[in-house]
Amino acid sequence: MKKNISKFWVGFKKDFDIYINLFVAIPTAIFSIFQISNQNIILSLLLTTTSLISLSLLKNRQTNRKYQGFISEIGNDNSLTNHVLKQNFNQTEITDLVMSSSHCFISGLGLTILFPTLNALIEKNIENCPKIKFLLMDPNANAVKIAAFRAKIPVSELTNELTSNINKLENLTKKSCGRIQYKTIDYLPHCNLFGFNTNLPHGRIIVHFASWRTSHLERPFIELEKGRDSKWFDYYNNQFYMMWEASGLSGNGATVVKRK
Repeated sequence: MKKNISKFWVGFKKDFDIYINLFVAIPTAIFSIFQISNQNIILSLLLTTTSLISLSLLKNRQTNRKYQGFISEIGNDNSLTNHVLKQNFNQTEITDLVMSSSHCFISGLGLTILFPTLNALIEKNIENCPKIKFLLMDPNANAVKIAAFRAKIPVSELTNELTSNINKLENLTKKSCGRIQYKTIDYLPHCNLFGFNTNLPHGRIIVHFASWRTSHLERPFIELEKGRDSKWFDYYNNQFYMMWEASGLSGNGATVVKRK
């Protein structure tokens, strides 16, 4: 009984205009059929019912206009998608976020554009640099050929850049007493991930998606905040650490990929 009353109350709060309309319309119909009341009262009740129906239609029309507005915005420059997905990836902003964080992680194909600037900044502040985990492709991996084909660059060029970055990371690892760590993967990453203070309430992750033969600036990216986007923030945070745990690094810097 209590369960039925609860369901009725929930339905009444959601569609109260329909319930009131029924409460007025049903007695009006009974009074009219059995001629219990005079004509003036019945006409008054009919007018009340008509007014309630009009109010209900007005409410539904306003709701429909709201949803139509959302749908029409999909094709506009101000659509929700255009607000979420961004372009013109700002390298300076990324390096500033890295250096101002207490800890962060970076994963990607080879970090060929970002790493030279970041390497110089870390070198200058090696004693006070943040804790950073780097995850990049093994230059000896078969996936390098696919990555070079996708980027439309020579395989040797990409291999040399990857090898150079790993050598620099090995040097930073030694100088930073372990504050800088790196591992490698032997597969093509689906996106670049940049995480900043992800264990703190103000944590932030930037997901930079891969594309087919487009410039670095054209590739779309999204920004996720821990407090605002907790579901997808946790998803991509877990993605990085799953990849991290699936890779290994020996003491001399040689890469060892764990396979399951």
